[in-house]
Amino acid sequence: MRMADLYFCGTDMYQCLRINQTGTKTSLKSVFKIPTVIQDKSDLEFNHFYVVYLKHGSQNKYSWYMNGFGLSETQIFASALLIKEVAVCKNSIIGLSDDGSLYRIKLEADNNRELLCLKTSKVKTDENETEAMPFKKVAANENQIFALQSTSDMSSIYLVEDELLLVAQFPDKYIVEFSVGLGHFVALSDTGALWNWGHCGRSELASNTEMNVMSVINNPSRVEFFDDLPCIVLKVACGGWHTLALTSDGDIYSWGWNESGQLGHNTVVVSKSDPHPVDLGSAEDPVVDISAGSRHSLALLKSGRLFSWGRNKEGQCGFGSKDSSGEPVEIGKCWDGIATKIKCGKWSSFIFIK
Repeated sequence: MRMADLYFCGTDMYQCLRINQTGTKTSLKSVFKIPTVIQDKSDLEFNHFYVVYLKHGSQNKYSWYMNGFGLSETQIFASALLIKEVAVCKNSIIGLSDDGSLYRIKLEADNNRELLCLKTSKVKTDENETEAMPFKKVAANENQIFALQSTSDMSSIYLVEDELLLVAQFPDKYIVEFSVGLGHFVALSDTGALWNWGHCGRSELASNTEMNVMSVINNPSRVEFFDDLPCIVLKVACGGWHTLALTSDGDIYSWGWNESGQLGHNTVVVSKSDPHPVDLGSAEDPVVDISAGSRHSLALLKSGRLFSWGRNKEGQCGFGSKDSSGEPVEIGKCWDGIATKIKCGKWSSFIFIK
């Protein structure tokens, strides 16, 4: 049997992934409760309407393709652009090139989801300083895409629209990673320090007591909780209304909305603003990767064991049922090889196999 590169569980509402290649349109499934192989894709970004992916085995490793919108496969970036990273939202795609430039593709479709046209353009920057500074990362929520610039003197996060709109700045901080939920942000520096800001009505912001659903904190605030730990934060992941943080000790901390058990604390508390550890992993087998969907969470251990928790009504936790869980549950291994990376969509999960 051919070893798979990529597995999927959850909801493929409009059958963009074309998982059952031999089936007819009427027989294709849209809900996969057990991880199922996706052929010939080595990386991807996914939403309900389309999928943008890096084609496995392509001679040019920067060839990004798209399907959905009635298309089987369309290359969306010219190979010469050397696109290394992609972010997608409802009606736009942003590609980050090797030289730190941003390229935007606007999507136009009719009421039947048939794609009418793709418009590709380089994202314009107005100020000379912005033009000269390469972008480091891109990230998206369902509706918007954001981009990060970082130097030792200044880090900035922008909303990528027709023009770049400044979202946050960090003087004298080198931001190495950021993540965005439906309305909140988390940024991580090279020293392991953490900042968050944005909507906080569902306890999205760590240690913030504001609980009005309309409340917004516009300026990044440092999450001092992690300053007192004997380790540093290595990775952050925002779900729709919750956040996961992975430390150098291999521990996960979570906070935010817990309506579906997505915090993994095995509690009926609806929301929690104080970071709290998730009971998972050990010194011998620590957590090495995390990801967060709209209301579910995913964690990968060093051994390759995989756990998920939270909402599972769309099969995104990979349990083989549609039962949700407020604590980590191991996903049964149904692949050859070792899981090496994980990625959550809104109602979906992807498992990368080596």
